[in-house]
Amino acid sequence: MNGPRKYPTEIQTHPNREPWPLVWRRQLPGKDTCGLCDSAEHAIYLKLKEPRMDTFHYLIHEMLHCIEADYSFEIDHRVIYQLQEPLAQMIILNLPAFLQICHGKNGI
Repeated sequence: MNGPRKYPTEIQTHPNREPWPLVWRRQLPGKDTCGLCDSAEHAIYLKLKEPRMDTFHYLIHEMLHCIEADYSFEIDHRVIYQLQEPLAQMIILNLPAFLQICHGKNGI
C-alpha cells in the first residue's frame, strides 16, 4: 500500500529571492481556475486532484508569473499560455541532461 501522496511545498525562481510557497487547495476561485500566482501574497495556489501533466502545465504557467514578479518584467499572458506546454515538455524530455550539466562533477 502506498503512503500519503507528497506534494512539493515551494518553488524558487531567483537565487536571491524568497521561494514561492506552493499552496494546494481542493478549490480555487473561478470555475475553471486550476492555478493561481498571487504576487501580493507571494504564493502559488494549485488545485488538488487534477491530472499530473495538467498540474505540471499549470505550475509552469504560474512560475512564469513568478518570474515576472521576481525579475521585474512583464510577459504577455497569451505568450505565457503559449509557453506553458512547450516548456513543460522540454523539461520532461531533457531533465536528465539538465541535471547532468548543472550537477556534473567536472563540468562540460
